[in-house]
Amino acid sequence: MSLIDVIRRHVHPLVESKSKANWHNTRCMVCNDHINKGLRGGFYFEEPEIVGYSCFNCSHSARYDPDDSRYSKISKNMRIVLDAYHIPKEEVSTVIRDNLSHTPTEKTAKALKYEPEVINLPEHFYELKTADTSDKWTIIANNYLEKRLIPPDKYPFYLSTGKGFQAEKWLGRIIIPIYKDKQLIFYHGRSLIDKLIKPKYTNSSGERGGILYNYDTIFTYSEKPIFITEGWFDAFLIDGVAVIGKFVTDEQVHWLNRSNRQKIVIPDRWGDGIKMVDNALHSGWDVTFPDFGSCKDITDAMLKYGKLFVMTALMNSVKSGIAAEIKAKLYFKE
Repeated sequence: MSLIDVIRRHVHPLVESKSKANWHNTRCMVCNDHINKGLRGGFYFEEPEIVGYSCFNCSHSARYDPDDSRYSKISKNMRIVLDAYHIPKEEVSTVIRDNLSHTPTEKTAKALKYEPEVINLPEHFYELKTADTSDKWTIIANNYLEKRLIPPDKYPFYLSTGKGFQAEKWLGRIIIPIYKDKQLIFYHGRSLIDKLIKPKYTNSSGERGGILYNYDTIFTYSEKPIFITEGWFDAFLIDGVAVIGKFVTDEQVHWLNRSNRQKIVIPDRWGDGIKMVDNALHSGWDVTFPDFGSCKDITDAMLKYGKLFVMTALMNSVKSGIAAEIKAKLYFKE
């Protein structure tokens, strides 16, 4: 028996969401919402054991996950939920006792393999800060970074000579290495001239699973939240974490959940940002939906409005649970 089974037996109605996988809407008994605006509460189930809860009316949220040390016990918030729905404590206690006695699940075992592989840079790469200042690509790269509010000497950027095995695809790109514990685990290149050099990004070979930019901030104590972005440039400007892709992998979730800090996803409004929203909600994280007008990303917003405005807008637009799900339906643009 699992906590999911216990909840299904005692909570009615429990309506499967048509727009959100694994979510089941219900009347919120925490705030005793009387369905004046529809079913405002909701449970998230991920078989076999994960349970999440969120209410759009009162914003109460909770999570239980026996494979995650942060959520492996019944928290105060989850206890409030279970008591509100009159779920017998003895049944819940049995579930917790059984989970503690089980051997590690496949998910736990997989987490032990989440450490990214250490790699080396190709020989045709050379550091931007030591490059010939009169070289065409050096000039273009420095100008590109400065226009994006990034001092070229604030990060170990690279360029490519374009000479060597598979080197041609790296020519004309600003190359961004990604590190964990000061060891190289990934690198990708951003086109410096979009109309001439395509695709926009190219990546080093290997699995992206555990690749994250700014691992250090995950393990840094702070009362500030961790902002999670798709791309490196936005993350760099706000000292956030970048997943270097359109969605968050299981490995990345594993590492980010090592931190007790609030996790806030910043989805790309003009791309496939809904995938990032789905990942955030499934992981029990929050999502921010800032209105930057016609600005396409954080960089554009900072250029137009300044960093203080951007950071304030990010914090003032945070949603969670069903509230984030509803906001997402109206937020994204084609």
